[in-house]
Amino acid sequence: MAMKRYDNCYKSENVKVEGRACKTNVPSNTAFRGFGGPQGVTIMEEIMFNVACNLGLSQEKVSWFTGIKTYP
Repeated sequence: MAMKRYDNCYKSENVKVEGRACKTNVPSNTAFRGFGGPQGVTIMEEIMFNVACNLGLSQEKVSWFTGIKTYP
């Protein structure tokens, strides 16, 4: 699930995401079986934070430039 939601609200045309499905003998401890959504979003936000730091820009400015634009 994290692989499907990694991009959050950002455009990411040049990204390759790989993942592995693993079977364990431990039952899921989550309320939903779609575990991974928040983890994927957290990873992308960390990436955007690092981009902002490396460019010397605020996170808000980087988010605005890379965010998906919607128009009414």
